Amino acid sequence: MTPDRLFLLLRLLEQSPTTTAAVLASQLGVSVRTLRRDLQWLSEAGYPVLTRPGKYGGVTWVPGSFYDLSRLSPQEQESMSVLGLDASQRKAAGLDVTIDRAMEKLGQSVRRTPQTLRDAYEIPLRNLVVTDHQPWFASRQDPDIGTAPAALLDDLRAGSRLRVLYRRSQQGVARWRTVDPYGLFAKSGRWYLVADQSGEPRLFALTRVQRWEALESRRRLRPGIRLEDLAHQLVRQWEQYGALRVQLLLAPHQVERAHRLLGSRLVPPLEDAEHGIDDGALEWVRLDYHYQDLEEVRGLLPFGPDLLIISPAEAKQRLRDLAEETASLYSD
Repeated sequence: MTPDRLFLLLRLLEQSPTTTAAVLASQLGVSVRTLRRDLQWLSEAGYPVLTRPGKYGGVTWVPGSFYDLSRLSPQEQESMSVLGLDASQRKAAGLDVTIDRAMEKLGQSVRRTPQTLRDAYEIPLRNLVVTDHQPWFASRQDPDIGTAPAALLDDLRAGSRLRVLYRRSQQGVARWRTVDPYGLFAKSGRWYLVADQSGEPRLFALTRVQRWEALESRRRLRPGIRLEDLAHQLVRQWEQYGALRVQLLLAPHQVERAHRLLGSRLVPPLEDAEHGIDDGALEWVRLDYHYQDLEEVRGLLPFGPDLLIISPAEAKQRLRDLAEETASLYSD
């Protein structure tokens, strides 16, 4: 469940403590099946919501609830819609003080609930669960270039078009681009600007946005496109299989490591039957590796003699060249 839908669902339940799943689903714009999953999540997370199936059933928000949302100011209520961010991301977006204040107010409402409810959940859930959106082995130092997400928020909320001075990862020189921004997207410890450039959706890493300026014209968004949907669409496009495919054999003890390092690019072979080559005590595992560009076979180099490319020939040759270049660095 997205943070904004969570907050809206909580507000709807407090406004109508007794309702039905069909009514809530209609108000949220989701299917009844999705709504039931949301309610199950709320219940399992410790929220005081009860569901009863059947003709005379419904959804009930327990009176004297844990969370008195009416205590929140409009700014605090708005900040609650991005509770999916971790502490460092909230600070980067300039929302940490507001969210901490909102959570403190909600914590005070917990202490005023009836004793029977307090006894049921002695320890608040947020004191029992911690999340870290940073990837493993992430740099412990903030980048000294780029744009902080909080700095962009005023211009984004004004609905302006932007000119951004942006350097792509494979380019040494940044260039100006005019974009129509949908908003910001946080993933795996990194921030991105989601925007259309010449009508095409793009992700712009904020670490590579060197400067920006707001234009007088308003942003021109494609109708019916939501930030959340567009961000996840771009992620899927980025992670989708490449047009090129390497057929390879891998030592069994490297399979788990390969899936961890190569992710969704490593898949079972297209053939129905699995293939293996008996090389003495070693039984090789057949896999396919999808990639966009020939240079991406570099990702196979760390597996050394535990990986063997079957085809195509150009991938075999490129990996051989890379291995020879690496070995030459250590020749006497």
